Amino acid sequence: MTCLTTKAELLSLSIAAVEIIWWQRFFKAISLNLERDFTLLYNNMQTIQLLRQDILKLNTKLQHIDVHQHWLRQEVQDKKIDVQWVPIDKMPTDGLTKILPRQRHKVWIKQLNLVDI
Repeated sequence: MTCLTTKAELLSLSIAAVEIIWWQRFFKAISLNLERDFTLLYNNMQTIQLLRQDILKLNTKLQHIDVHQHWLRQEVQDKKIDVQWVPIDKMPTDGLTKILPRQRHKVWIKQLNLVDI
């Protein structure tokens, strides 16, 4: 089960990284400089370490997963994509993916830097 979970997490990170690259190219094409780097926030340290490790071959049985793993590892190791660990209770995407209790919703609003005008 752990192997399947890791593969799923690597695949989802790869998809997110492709989106980041697309947005970077889009902003560059319209000459919009955000003056900040894009960072992927992720809550699984094991998967992040797998991307940062300097090993020659990742062993999996599915070749299409290998392609995603190797591409993403290359981008992370070349510092083109930054993947940072965030504790699960601090994940800003929670407000978009699940119902939050009132206290957690207030924290989420602060994470997004939203203010009442």
